[in-house]
Amino acid sequence: MLGGGPTGGGWSHEVKLDGFRVQLHKVGLAVTLFGKNGGKLTTRFPTIAETVINPVRSCIIDGELIAAGAEGQPDFRALLHGRHVPVCVYAFDLMELDGRDLREQPLEQRRSQLKRLLARSKGNLIRFGDSFPSPLCCWRNAFPSRASCVSARMRRIDQVRAAVG
Repeated sequence: MLGGGPTGGGWSHEVKLDGFRVQLHKVGLAVTLFGKNGGKLTTRFPTIAETVINPVRSCIIDGELIAAGAEGQPDFRALLHGRHVPVCVYAFDLMELDGRDLREQPLEQRRSQLKRLLARSKGNLIRFGDSFPSPLCCWRNAFPSRASCVSARMRRIDQVRAAVG
């Protein structure tokens, strides 16, 4: 990771956390949590589903659900085998907000809106996943236990998401 990859303008580097890829769908007061294959995870992780995302009517947030270890680092084994472990979601993309499909907007704009949304929400179970200008910055700012940073995700900041369907 440290030796390659594009840097500078136009690129964003994010820590790839060791957890479950999830989407949070908020409609009204209800939050439903979906896994990457579409299965519902709401009942398995009720503390995340009960999180208040205000002040919006609806949104879809893309992120990584992790079990937090003693120092806040991801503990994938605890996530797999334990139902009663502290969990949180590191959010990295906002795909819908108040009925507006944001996927045609550049990543940088979607992440900016996501950061503002999460700053207004209560609690810290849904956290903004920071991005960095280079792989080296990404690595240096990862969790203290480097074992949790398996890799990094590189994305163009002007990237749009393909519409599904």
